[in-house]
Parts: sequence; structure tokens; C-alpha cells
Amino acid sequence: MGWINSRYAFLTALTVMATVTITGTASSAPLIVGNYYEENGSVGCGASSNGCALFFTAVPAGKILLITRVSCLITEEDNRIVFVTLGQRNPTNAVFRRQYLKVTRLSGTTGLNRFAVNEEANLLIGPKVQPGVQLVTDLSEASSFECQIVGQLNPPIF
Repeated sequence: MGWINSRYAFLTALTVMATVTITGTASSAPLIVGNYYEENGSVGCGASSNGCALFFTAVPAGKILLITRVSCLITEEDNRIVFVTLGQRNPTNAVFRRQYLKVTRLSGTTGLNRFAVNEEANLLIGPKVQPGVQLVTDLSEASSFECQIVGQLNPPIF
């Protein structure tokens, strides 16, 4: 019986992923010092979507980005986060090559909840590709989040 519940949860997550609206890009230019890379951004998700994604500046041509840490603060109207992922944007605006992130509930009041992500990461992003963070909820509700990615910018290894 347990595998049926797991299968149902997986299929539900896939269905929810298909309805996510991609809505934002980073609000600040990346800070690059030597090979150190840091970028911050925020996005508001509309009440008519099951989440949204925040995309950062594309990795410079001739470089790869190894993301080593991601941290986010998420505010939403309900306690219904399905998952948060770190990934990259493809030509159809979907997030793929994802790393799932642990979400911790910080506080909550009637109608307003705050969550945090503060995780080590290990995700390579290629030249001219946008890294992103995706929030997926199981209800259409208003939410917002702000994130920071930190990593190392290096020449391609191939």
C-alpha cells in the first residue's frame, strides 16, 4: 500500500510541475571577484499559478558555474510547498537538471507563512545558460521568494 501512496505523490508532483508559471528573473547583476560568483534575486508568484521560478543571469560565454550554495526566503499564504529545486532554464522555459532543496518552516500566522532554504549545492551550469530556483505549491496561491546563489566561475573543463 505504501508504494501506491508514493506513486500517487510522484504523479501529483508531475502534474503540478506541468502547471507552474515561470514569472521572474534576478533583480541584481552578479558579483564576480576572481572565480567567486554571487547573485541575488526575488520574484512574486501570482495567485493563479501553482508556483513560479526565479532565473538568474546567464553564465558568461566561455565559463561554467559550479553552484555551491543556495539560500532562499519564501513567503506564502498557505503551508502548501510541494518542493523547491535548483536547476537551469532550457529553451522552453522549463527547469530541468534539478537538485531538490530542503525547505524549513520559519514562522507562520493566519494566512502568512515563511520558509527558508539554506543548502550546499553541487550543480554545474554551462556557458550562456541561466541558473534558476523553482517553487512548486499544491494550491494556486500568492507567494514570493528571494534567493541567493553562490559558486565558482571557471573555464569549461571539456
